[in-house]
Amino acid sequence: MPHKHSNEKKQKIISKKKSEYSGWHTEIKVEFAGVKNSLTTQQNRAVFGELKQSRNEKDRQDVVNSSSNDIQVIFPQYKWHDNRGEYVSDYHHWRKSKENEKEVWTFQIKIKPHSKFEKAKFKISLDGIYDINSTKEKNKIKLTEASKDLKKVNKFNLVDVDNAVMYFYDELKDVNFSMNKLNVRTFRWIKNALADNSDYEKVKSVVDKKSVKKASKKLKKELVNKNEDDVEKDFIPDPPREPGDPFGPPPSF
Repeated sequence: MPHKHSNEKKQKIISKKKSEYSGWHTEIKVEFAGVKNSLTTQQNRAVFGELKQSRNEKDRQDVVNSSSNDIQVIFPQYKWHDNRGEYVSDYHHWRKSKENEKEVWTFQIKIKPHSKFEKAKFKISLDGIYDINSTKEKNKIKLTEASKDLKKVNKFNLVDVDNAVMYFYDELKDVNFSMNKLNVRTFRWIKNALADNSDYEKVKSVVDKKSVKKASKKLKKELVNKNEDDVEKDFIPDPPREPGDPFGPPPSF
């Protein structure tokens, strides 16, 4: 039996928690017919989903658009006040108790004026739903894709805001959209529900002063009334991003 010396150094055990389900995400695919320099080729990716580590407003997973491509797919966030603008990713807060509730993501397809895409037809789809797992190691949270599910896309309906039409997901394979002589087309993905009147509302890029003042008062009141007990128990602060992190800018899979 080996003899143990009292001066032997003990090996340090790295604290690592077991992987747990943390949400999901997907990528919007927009493919223009007969156009070689399509969205896929330009790698202008629009990613959205729900994560335990995210908020319903601006958070570290929401990446600002910096593309100058002829085609862009963006999430317009003009109600975020100091963070208002266009984003290429939009993550909402995920909670298991609300997994089957309605969620809505507004996105826009933008083209440059007088470009070859003005008259081209295009299709819209989702690149499957990727489950996301999180692991915690040394107080750092790492998000990784787990499985890909093609059937979960059927939880989504698509609203063509400009034409006030809703499509079930399984209809999209037969639908050809066009820019309708517009440089910006607006759509909404709706999860777990049919569209209601609010889902057909146009996107306002300019926020009037009254709404800003009203929102500021509301935020101030919430901050005054807020205490530590009001904080959601399953929200985890985001750690600094690691190099090569697929959830850092730009979003990738």
